[in-house]
Amino acid sequence: MGFGWAKVGVQCVCRDSSGSWDDDERLVNGEIYTIESVWIDDDNEICFDLIEVSRSTESVMYWINTRIGYSAKRFRPLVSLEDDISMFTALTNMSPIERLDVMKEMMDQ
Repeated sequence: MGFGWAKVGVQCVCRDSSGSWDDDERLVNGEIYTIESVWIDDDNEICFDLIEVSRSTESVMYWINTRIGYSAKRFRPLVSLEDDISMFTALTNMSPIERLDVMKEMMDQ
């Protein structure tokens, strides 16, 4: 999946909370977070600052002179049940070729 959905104000769900975190910056799998800002880090990775949680003072001091946040790879967009059902219904009414085109387009977002 691409990261075209990664915009300020969008809600996302944590799908990878692995790693070592200080208590006040810890992510929780399945929790919903709101994107506060989106930026590209030094490794060309899309990163977020989140409204509900931020990196600890210790992490900021450790990574001095480097902006730190949370990798977009750790999240997926929050999708409402209605949107989820409507997307599934639309996909079931398509030919396999149309379905493949839609899936490719979704991956590029």
